[in-house]
This record gives sequence, structure tokens and C-alpha cells, in this order.
Amino acid sequence: MHTGIAFFLYFSSVKELKGQTIAVLSYIDPISAVIVAAILLEERLSLMQMIGGILILGFTFLSEN
Repeated sequence: MHTGIAFFLYFSSVKELKGQTIAVLSYIDPISAVIVAAILLEERLSLMQMIGGILILGFTFLSEN
């Protein structure tokens, strides 16, 4: 149910956004899922997960400029 609502909101807003913004959001989505799992579900992040998240976000922001 929650996933369906989230996808509905995401895809209904896609038509209002620029392609570049949509691309950035698609990279940030998995990172935010890992962060929420760490905070709300108290899952432990490994060093490799943290490094991977930093690399994904870093290269995403570099490609924006």
C-alpha cells in the first residue's frame, strides 16, 4: 500500500519536472532508502555502503554542474 502511494506521487510529479531533476532523484532514491532504514529500523551501515552512498551522491552533484 505505502509503496503504491509513493510510486503514484513520484510518477504523477514526473510530468512537471525537468529530465535532469528526475535523473538526480532516481540516484537519491536508493540512498534515502538506506538512510531511512538506518535511522528508523536501526540497521547498521557497513563502511562499503557509506562509501558507495558518498560516491553516488558526489558524482551525481558533479554531473549536475
